[in-house]
Amino acid sequence: MPILSWYSKKGSSCREKSSGRYSRFTRGSLLSAGLEQGRTYGVRCYCLCRPEANNPETLARVVALLKTHPHFGTKWAPRLAQLHLTPEEQDLYLFMLTARWPDDIRQDPTFHHGAWHYINLPYKPEGQPASVQTVDPPPDNILQAYQTNLDILRITVPQSTKAVALCWVFHLIGDVHQPLHTVALFTTQFPPPEGDRGGTRFSIRAREGASTISLHTFWDDLILGSERFQSVRNTATALRLQPDHARAQLPELRGTSFEQWATQESFNVAKEDTYRNGQLQGSRDQHNGEVFPADYITTVKPLAERRIVLAGYRLADVLTQVASHETDTAPAVPSPAAASGGNVRGNKHSKIYHLSGCPSYEAMSPANIVTFASEAEAQQAGYRKAKNCP
Repeated sequence: MPILSWYSKKGSSCREKSSGRYSRFTRGSLLSAGLEQGRTYGVRCYCLCRPEANNPETLARVVALLKTHPHFGTKWAPRLAQLHLTPEEQDLYLFMLTARWPDDIRQDPTFHHGAWHYINLPYKPEGQPASVQTVDPPPDNILQAYQTNLDILRITVPQSTKAVALCWVFHLIGDVHQPLHTVALFTTQFPPPEGDRGGTRFSIRAREGASTISLHTFWDDLILGSERFQSVRNTATALRLQPDHARAQLPELRGTSFEQWATQESFNVAKEDTYRNGQLQGSRDQHNGEVFPADYITTVKPLAERRIVLAGYRLADVLTQVASHETDTAPAVPSPAAASGGNVRGNKHSKIYHLSGCPSYEAMSPANIVTFASEAEAQQAGYRKAKNCP
């Protein structure tokens, strides 16, 4: 099963725009975003992992599900038809479109969820004064988003809804392995309430004479410079074939909890290596960043490569589970968080949903009602549960 990690659009980090942050860490299976006509993408990193249990049937089931996506017929299929790719490459290109879709639809209020791409776990280095107060992350974050979409893949909903959820699963597994999608630094230099916003306000220069960029952008683009298809493929293959990147050499893979990947793995890398335990110097001046220590890039690049490879294996494992579920003939059983009896009503104006039995369930105007098959589907569409619902 080919898979990936880390990506986004070139230029200022999407995390720096408005209140949202987007992955530059997840752009698709070995495929070069440079194939997109008229648009230049800074491909952060790709990782192609073909686990030992590579199963063509699994790939076929995942591809079949993705072809039910609401944008497949109007956007993805025409793009695939323009390219001179083998059938295998077309499937991989579809994976790339899948993984980057949550960034591509940031202007579409139907699907866009800016807060889903990250979690601002607060980091206050030792030695900072008591006047620097940290701020806990809001509940609408990457952890909640991943569970919501994983739940959708486990219940009975339209295939097109599952395809949208699968795009988010692709994307968020990549995002969560980029350390700066899991942290906000709080210091006297980067005070509350937002801190450095995952490194997007932490300006650096890779070396003397280099342009100033954010620390977040540096980590996004750390592995891959070229956007050419073959270059991306060669880089992905080289990463996969490194002896220390074999599955048996990655004890972290014993951890299968998405929350652990974020709050322990990536957060610890961010603290100890990305910020060097608070010793890394950055600037708030977007035009005059601090120059990295001489050993910074050579020290962190292998760590970034390892994070990418971990994301690749983990996505492969999740996709195998998704494909298995697609062939399960038994009725799907919703998880407690997703179950709702298939009777959820949302108010299209307030973006609040109600369950049968809630005080306002019958009080909504029929013209305002949007019906969902589950709580998970309502949450994916951007609705939140009414406070007066049990």
